Amino acid sequence: MIAPIEALDARVLEYLFAARTAGGVELFTGITAWSEWTIILPAAAAIAAASYLAARRQEVIGMLVSVFGSALAVLILKYAIARPRPPVSFWAIQETGPSFPSAHAALAVAFWGFIAYVIYRNTKNHAVRIGAIAAATLISLLVGFSRLYLGVHYVSDVLAGFFVGAIFLFVGIIAARRPRA
Repeated sequence: MIAPIEALDARVLEYLFAARTAGGVELFTGITAWSEWTIILPAAAAIAAASYLAARRQEVIGMLVSVFGSALAVLILKYAIARPRPPVSFWAIQETGPSFPSAHAALAVAFWGFIAYVIYRNTKNHAVRIGAIAAATLISLLVGFSRLYLGVHYVSDVLAGFFVGAIFLFVGIIAARRPRA
């Protein structure tokens, strides 16, 4: 008997494959790049360095915990679980490594979520605060959907990635809120 999540994984994969267009592949290949580890990790390090120079030490710790903690946890989980990706015949782009959890989804939540937190913390403008949260949420959802649309992840991979990213975002925010010693 197939578990309900496995049935959902298969149905979504097949549906999006059947609905895929060349324009959609181009669009979602661009969106998925918003959370490539080769972009997110150096960007997080650069933002942490800028925060350090601006004497915002707690934001440095929060960013590093959120993003690098999330990346490390995903790497450990990917190789501990070693779930294969969907069949190559579904892929619109080339990928390597295990499927579960989605690193793109985790890094989207951890990085863009922490950026939204920093904006929220450092501005009093309600519209800017809400806009930052909305933008981070939208980017994360689009990145997660892009992984499904491109056929390189299952729904359960993306949901697990969101969960890992959210855990480390939460821990990063706690670290950033700790009073300075």
